[in-house]
Amino acid sequence: MNFKISTNYLDGKSNLTNTKSIPNPNSKIDINFFKEHFLEFYGVPKELTKKNLKDQEITEWKFKDKPKELMENWKEIYTYDSDGKLIEYKYSGCTICSQIPWGYKLLYNKNNDIVEQQIYYLEQKVYAEEVGLKVKYELKDAMDKNIMLTYDNNRNIVKLEKIGKDGLEELIELVK
Repeated sequence: MNFKISTNYLDGKSNLTNTKSIPNPNSKIDINFFKEHFLEFYGVPKELTKKNLKDQEITEWKFKDKPKELMENWKEIYTYDSDGKLIEYKYSGCTICSQIPWGYKLLYNKNNDIVEQQIYYLEQKVYAEEVGLKVKYELKDAMDKNIMLTYDNNRNIVKLEKIGKDGLEELIELVK
């Protein structure tokens, strides 16, 4: 199975096209396939639907034994819709390891396949309470990047378009 990978550079003039061959893929061509072979969909869990988490927002702290404070710990927030599908993810950032907060939203089609991932950065806002400081997250700007997916009739991804603020950054297409 062959994929054509076209990369556009920020100068708007440079373009690089390569072909990547993946012999005998054993799985459906879905986001997990793209995670494994193209390093896309960072942070997207393998299991996207959890029926027991319908209409919930779940916060998971990295270290259960450390204080729930962003100076010493970090968290991930998962938001699920009325069907239990993951629709948003937020990462608080890691002060210790200098990682900035970011997140993404997932949009699905009628077959419950992801058709778009909207990636954005979060800005930390510090505000004072009666006891100590708290951190609140807000969207820093509209979106950093969108990943658009196209499927064939068998629900395999046949095209991935990564679109940044300056237009198309990368295009991955199945060419068989």
